[in-house]
Amino acid sequence: MERLAAGEKIRLKATDPMTLIDVPNFCREAGHLVENVTEEEDYILYIIRKC
Repeated sequence: MERLAAGEKIRLKATDPMTLIDVPNFCREAGHLVENVTEEEDYILYIIRKC
């Protein structure tokens, strides 16, 4: 996230179900925004915007 400019987005693909807790908590503490979470059968896809 350090290399991104404010407003840029990343896609994070995770297989650990604990990311449903960890990613939103990290974003809240770091001041970023989770714009979308899509739960698929084999992974969870996050769209995160750097704020």
